[in-house]
Amino acid sequence: MKIKDIFAKPIDRNIKGVITIGDEQDANVKQELEEYVVTHELQKHFHDFFKAYVASINHDTSEMGVWISGFFGSGKSHFLKILAYMLENRNVAGKPAIDYFLDDNKIRSQETVDAIQLATSVHNETILFNIDSKAKNGSKSQKDAILNVFWQVFNEKIGLIGVDFWIADMERNLINDDKYEAFQAKFQELDDKGRTWQKARNGFAFFKNTIKEALVAVGEMTEENADGFIEQLKTEYPLSVEDFAQRVNEYIEKQADPDYHLVFLVDEIGQYIGDSQQRMLNLQSVVEDLGTYTHGKAWVIVTSQQAIDQVTDHINGQDFSKIQGRFNTRIAMSSANVDEVINKRLLVKTPESERALMRTYSDDQHAINNLMTFESDITRDHYQSAENFADVYPFVPYQYNLLQDTLTAIRENGSDGKHLANGERSMLAVFQESAQRIENEDVRALVPFSIFFQGLDQFLDHTHMIVIQRAIKNERVNPDGVEHPFAVQVLETLFMVKYVDNFNATLNNVVTLMIDSIDTDRVELEKRVKEALTELTNQNFIEETTKGFEFLTNAEQEISRSISKQDVEPGEVSREIGNYLFGAKKIERKFTYPKLNKQYTFNFNQFVDDQPLGLANNTLSLKLNTPESNTNRDETELRRIALSPSEPQIIIDMPRRDDYTHNLSQALKIQKFVMDPGAYAKDARSNNIIDVKRAERVSLIEKVHVDLEDALEDADIYVGGELLEAGSKSFGQRLNTAQEHLVDEIYRNLSYITAVKSEKDIVALFNQELITPDENKQAVEAVMNRIVQDADNGSHGKVAYKSILDRFGVEPYGYRDIDIKWMVAKLFADNRIKVYGRL
Repeated sequence: MKIKDIFAKPIDRNIKGVITIGDEQDANVKQELEEYVVTHELQKHFHDFFKAYVASINHDTSEMGVWISGFFGSGKSHFLKILAYMLENRNVAGKPAIDYFLDDNKIRSQETVDAIQLATSVHNETILFNIDSKAKNGSKSQKDAILNVFWQVFNEKIGLIGVDFWIADMERNLINDDKYEAFQAKFQELDDKGRTWQKARNGFAFFKNTIKEALVAVGEMTEENADGFIEQLKTEYPLSVEDFAQRVNEYIEKQADPDYHLVFLVDEIGQYIGDSQQRMLNLQSVVEDLGTYTHGKAWVIVTSQQAIDQVTDHINGQDFSKIQGRFNTRIAMSSANVDEVINKRLLVKTPESERALMRTYSDDQHAINNLMTFESDITRDHYQSAENFADVYPFVPYQYNLLQDTLTAIRENGSDGKHLANGERSMLAVFQESAQRIENEDVRALVPFSIFFQGLDQFLDHTHMIVIQRAIKNERVNPDGVEHPFAVQVLETLFMVKYVDNFNATLNNVVTLMIDSIDTDRVELEKRVKEALTELTNQNFIEETTKGFEFLTNAEQEISRSISKQDVEPGEVSREIGNYLFGAKKIERKFTYPKLNKQYTFNFNQFVDDQPLGLANNTLSLKLNTPESNTNRDETELRRIALSPSEPQIIIDMPRRDDYTHNLSQALKIQKFVMDPGAYAKDARSNNIIDVKRAERVSLIEKVHVDLEDALEDADIYVGGELLEAGSKSFGQRLNTAQEHLVDEIYRNLSYITAVKSEKDIVALFNQELITPDENKQAVEAVMNRIVQDADNGSHGKVAYKSILDRFGVEPYGYRDIDIKWMVAKLFADNRIKVYGRL
């Protein structure tokens, strides 16, 4: 069975998944009303709106504003259109609009149903428009930008011209004087081509004399006044919020229904306002005066990507509490139920297909879900049951949220991608197009995430698309010259997740995104993806970062090439490794000897790849071999070096892994580049990329540190010709063992010390306090023998105290000064030596 045969409705039917304000033809409206899915979230939103709206019937209100917020994909524009249809209760295909909801039990709350019926029992007229689209026809000055559009759409609603307010006033006066029909007839009679006023009026500037003659002929103006009016057309119209509100109220009061309501439904008001203080003030004035003059019978319903308080918070220095009070009804749409909408509108299966899919899942559920594995702290949705598999197929549950994140990220990071927010592209449309692309595949095929790109490419920024086009023409990426090679599909996939914050494009995750069947051999697919990633990296279309593989724009590629040309020597990498491991005390250069009450500490010299870090003035050394080392890494040779008595040392031989060395080298290259970016720092886009590179360097260093600590645990340690292999003990435990071994070997007479001493112990010797006669006996005798030996060879049988300190402070003794001092004092107290001067 083919995929196209499993759906209850044809997958290639015209769904109108793209919601465009201004496209309200009956055929389209009928489908929208029939197929509109009222999700659990929307049930509450309909309740909140109509509860507020009916409060204005037979009652004055100042709370006549509704603010609908939600990011792309939340359905706010569609919700706005549905409210317009329901309020007007437009007759569509012989059926009132609200009956499409009531007959199909779309609204489950009886309280909400009652409110809808009450709201539509009065005469409502709606004016539905996208403010940015309409503003193209009028003034876009900051001061009166909002008012200008409201005037325009109101004039058009009541049959007047929208493009010029002077001409609209002329038409309004003609209507009030009952001369409009006569004027139109006279205009057509006077026009040399017999054009009607309705067809000619948008080009009124070309018909000024005809307009003047018609006005005079029907008695609307004297010739002198008509001349003045025509001259006035050259001047700017004096826009007034108060005048606008009064005109709207006059229109409302003329209606037969005393509870008549006029509703302005404005799409994307937040985007149009942006951070303009003037436009927000203008909207506040419009809504406030409409509320005051119409007593709540003129409503304003707007959509915005941001909530009203978020929009006003971006604009400093003004009090917008009045407008927030007018927009008392606030509806926040979350996109949480986008999967429910797509499943019910697009993916409903025939009964037999649903049963077959459920059997397929029951037979292969473990294999199916094992294919969809992600490396991430974020949980990605899997199929939850056979029913869920049948509902979602041929898609995978994780794709709903990830695609939504992708579309939002593209909109925020690409200038052309901003059109995604204007309704040109919706989740429903992208899902439908993707399903159509595999409709002729046998059931068991899946829609890979990579295929979604084909529904977005025409809306992407040029800087992104040119990279894809160049990759297709690249002979290494596309050696066979095919139309859509696999490596380019991988590149497109990396672009889609490039700006998604919570997705890391690791090899494993990219493989999961490319799965196109429940029978996919994941091992074989991983091999293909790995080859594609390698070639794309080699050709500089992508780069590997700590978070995986990243798509590079043209500008990023240029900076990436410049970074790759930075010269970093192996010695620089080695030194950075040593600086971290020794500096952060991951390799402890100070060793506290455990056998003497932890009173003895030995310092080690630090070497990295045979180069010293700091002064090398200690007897013992720690020598770190990194993967950058040129040292012979043969075990036999390392044992031999570690056995050298003339150079007592511990060798730490790190495993040959290039993950941290590669990342550290890249971090050093970035550091060199950002310190001197040259011409790249002269434009905003490059500066943004450089800032990203700075952040990447920090991320790389953090990753390097983690990897270095992991590698250290796998390092081999050589001491005294022996190898302490990585095993059950931690690196720190093995290093302590090695350090103790080396100290015992080099300071072999340290064992003569049986009790560590202090100044108090020296005083006790002369107070004849009881002491243990055998304490430090061998050490005391060693000191005595040395004094005798030096006295025999010295001047007048005298020995300098400093020479005793120097001799017994080094190998093979390594005694502390205080212990040596105690031994000399002990010999003096026992009358075995005489002391001249002071100790």
